[in-house]
Amino acid sequence: MSSTGIVIAAAQITPVGHDIQANVERHVRVIEQAARQGVDFLVFPELSLTGYERKTASQNALLPNDSRLVPLRKATAQTGISILAGMPLSSTGKPLIAALVIGAGRDDVLYTKRYLHEGEDQAFQAGSGGPLLLLENERIALAICADTSHPEHAASAAQAGASLYVTSALITPGGFEADTAQLRSYAQIHGFPVLLANHVGETGGWLATGRSTFWLPDGEIVIQAPHDREALVIASRNGYTWQGRVVLLS
Repeated sequence: MSSTGIVIAAAQITPVGHDIQANVERHVRVIEQAARQGVDFLVFPELSLTGYERKTASQNALLPNDSRLVPLRKATAQTGISILAGMPLSSTGKPLIAALVIGAGRDDVLYTKRYLHEGEDQAFQAGSGGPLLLLENERIALAICADTSHPEHAASAAQAGASLYVTSALITPGGFEADTAQLRSYAQIHGFPVLLANHVGETGGWLATGRSTFWLPDGEIVIQAPHDREALVIASRNGYTWQGRVVLLS
């Protein structure tokens, strides 16, 4: 791990189902709040731009150059923040579940979910992953929800030289303990910090449990969001020391 600083954050939000414009506007407001907190990299949950809406995934599928995403590009340019936004990616056949990384002065990075949750194959097709994200001297591995239920995913990230492991997800109360125990184990096994960005509230008929979290390489929790509030979970590194704080969103 490098000894320079970075500030990363999970944006724990409740998207508006099917409403891309409303969600883009909400993302912009959250980006602006994160900028005031000095965040370098802001991670939104899985399918944050549409909500976790399987039935309308094809109708709502986007491409990175979609004009509806221009406000996000303007916000990142104005603030200097890089963001990860979740979206259904238009493709031949069924859409992919994707994470689009946009940042001022950098090319887009696109990650597509490799491992689908049970039932997701009715609306989506599996993707091929994506490259490490190079940001502020970090090598950041990306994951989307069910990717993290496959230990080989985190192992592959470690073998590629990842220094951070970041996942955007939809995790319910019933799945939280098992899913986060696995994320904690990845931190311990592979020696990298782990950031989880989860939804909060209802999306697509599922109740998300919030509690977005940042773990140290030894598995210790640095910071965790509440289960019932929209919030930024911010982890900042100064040298080799991580500190965390939660900022409730307005």
